[in-house]
Amino acid sequence: MLIDDEMIVYDSTIINEYLEDEYPHPPLLPSDSSARARVRTFEDYADNAFIPVTGIIMSELRKPEAERDADEARQRRASR
Repeated sequence: MLIDDEMIVYDSTIINEYLEDEYPHPPLLPSDSSARARVRTFEDYADNAFIPVTGIIMSELRKPEAERDADEARQRRASR
């Protein structure tokens, strides 16, 4: 979450776009369109592949050791 004056923005992708629009100097994204596309690809990967699996693993690790599902954590790590 980003709070900028009275503006509240959620989601990393939208935060990045908001900051780029609102505060263009220095730019967050490269000037080259193919490099910008690569940055957006990494952001998409993080949102759709990395973060969901990481969240599941982290929730298992927050549990007391006796309550953890080792097989679930192992499967999630393997699926990344």
